[in-house]
Amino acid sequence: MNPVLLETIGLHKRFLVGKTTLSGQRGPYLHAVDDVSIRIERGESVGLVGESGCGKSTLVRLVTRLLDASDGAIVFNERDIGGIAAKDFARRPERSRIQMVFQDPTDSLNPRYTAFDCIAEPIRLLTQVGSSDLAKRVSELADSVGLPPELLSRFPHQLSGGQKARVGIARALAPEPELLILDEPTSALDVSVQAIILQLLAKLRRERGLSYLFVSHDLNVVRLLCDRVVVMYLGKVIESGPAAELFAHPRHPYTRALLSAIPGAGADGAAVERIRLAGEVRSPIDPAPSVCRFYGRCPQGQSERCTQEMPPLREVGSHHTVACHFA
Repeated sequence: MNPVLLETIGLHKRFLVGKTTLSGQRGPYLHAVDDVSIRIERGESVGLVGESGCGKSTLVRLVTRLLDASDGAIVFNERDIGGIAAKDFARRPERSRIQMVFQDPTDSLNPRYTAFDCIAEPIRLLTQVGSSDLAKRVSELADSVGLPPELLSRFPHQLSGGQKARVGIARALAPEPELLILDEPTSALDVSVQAIILQLLAKLRRERGLSYLFVSHDLNVVRLLCDRVVVMYLGKVIESGPAAELFAHPRHPYTRALLSAIPGAGADGAAVERIRLAGEVRSPIDPAPSVCRFYGRCPQGQSERCTQEMPPLREVGSHHTVACHFA
């Protein structure tokens, strides 16, 4: 086991969704992230999956310190950065060590900046590189992501989708981070370009010893790029484990339903029957603490125990945990 680079411990994020009454009583809370504990080792790539609204984006915003947590700890390099206010984190040295590659490279690049300026901006803000060495550093970064030097003078609207993706990756690498948050980095690209960018990300991880938190709806991409997978449902982690083990032997009924939606055949070559979930998603607003979040949609059964006891994460194999009473 490698040293742990990032760990969240009992992380919570609640959003007030109602008005405070005249008597001072606060309204209900939406529990976007609820008691989430994950870890990322040095050099490890961890996939974060789940349907829209499960809390992935909120968790990413907490880890990158764009949001303050309601409770819990965020430990990075053995230091609790969760106690640093989000508004103050941009001025801390840890800021340069956690960087993000955004989902849509078109929206994430400043249209008034050339590719050179997009890559140079975090170098100016977050590093000690002098102006005399700036051009050399930008050129090295562009070369590392396969961006031809003649494109550095172009603006984002003059670049293709794949070229803009390379600029976004080079910008994230500029302050020499240890952890990259990859938020659906290929979803806005053509399929042929996706494969090239994924190969580039795998190459950069090997060469630079980077750790990845890879957020994606594309489970085939997660299977190819990630060592371990974390599955979220309604703000909670409901299963996590080594990618090969989880894809071959999913233990939670929700994970099985997710994997059944992957186009193509199963690991053994046999066709996989699609599992269609019935029922409605439970409300994340002040959810009952003793009811399984998946209750009402679970195809495995509707046990009375599921309404009386929230299933805790428990180990069912080597580094494989699941939150289900009947796993």
